[in-house]
Amino acid sequence: MEASRFSAAFATNLSHEIRTPLNIILGYGELIAEQLADLGRPEVSAYLDAMQRAGHRLLHTIEEILDFSKLDAGAFELKPVEIRLAPILEEVVDDFRILAAAKHLKLICEVDAPGSLVNFDRHCLDRALRNLLHNAIKFTERGFVAARLFRDPNGTVRVQIQDSGIGIGDAYLPHLFEPFSQEDSGYSRRFEGAGLGLALTRKYLELNGAGLDVRSFKNYGTICTIGFLAEALPATCTRPRSTPDTEPSPTAMDSRMAAHHFPLGTASYPRSDRR
Repeated sequence: MEASRFSAAFATNLSHEIRTPLNIILGYGELIAEQLADLGRPEVSAYLDAMQRAGHRLLHTIEEILDFSKLDAGAFELKPVEIRLAPILEEVVDDFRILAAAKHLKLICEVDAPGSLVNFDRHCLDRALRNLLHNAIKFTERGFVAARLFRDPNGTVRVQIQDSGIGIGDAYLPHLFEPFSQEDSGYSRRFEGAGLGLALTRKYLELNGAGLDVRSFKNYGTICTIGFLAEALPATCTRPRSTPDTEPSPTAMDSRMAAHHFPLGTASYPRSDRR
């Protein structure tokens, strides 16, 4: 217990000592970029963009390590509140539209259960959704990423993130939620990241009583589905609504798109059964 407490304190102090100067660097970087743009020096914008991307990547890694340390030490403070899911999902998806557009990906968002409420920690929900969407876009080179909020036939509210990306190999699926693990490891790996995203996502969800199901097929895509507690969903469904980019709908996506992107004959996808 003392070691866990020391570890959490160390991570918190180290995070503060790194984040404070890093935020200053990023802030001044934005000011320099604005001034150079006013002076008509667009040729250096690429260097400043690279600096900002590197800084935000480092900041994201620090925040992940800090959260993981708190969760591992049992020092993470949970603050559940009643949350309407639809606006949160739409907000998170909108935040990723620029990133998806830069890769020429179709980003779909459909809300089939707009009145759904959950009792959840806002930080945990936000980070879980962002981690899943970020992974989906990062590991998809062409095609689509789709987010859907719906009720299954049993009335359970679910959020599903599906992509047409590189998928996950059968051999790696049992290790999917291990901290600091990646299917493509080593200095020559194609994708950045500390390997904490899915491990943290599962912890965020489990703390709030939610579950995560991952189904994938190598080179054809991945489907991540969050299932929320039924007793935390008192709201009734109203008329479904969707964002402008929802052609075709994820209902059709589950059949036509999935049939197109997943090989015929795969009635059940390889999945992770780790909870």
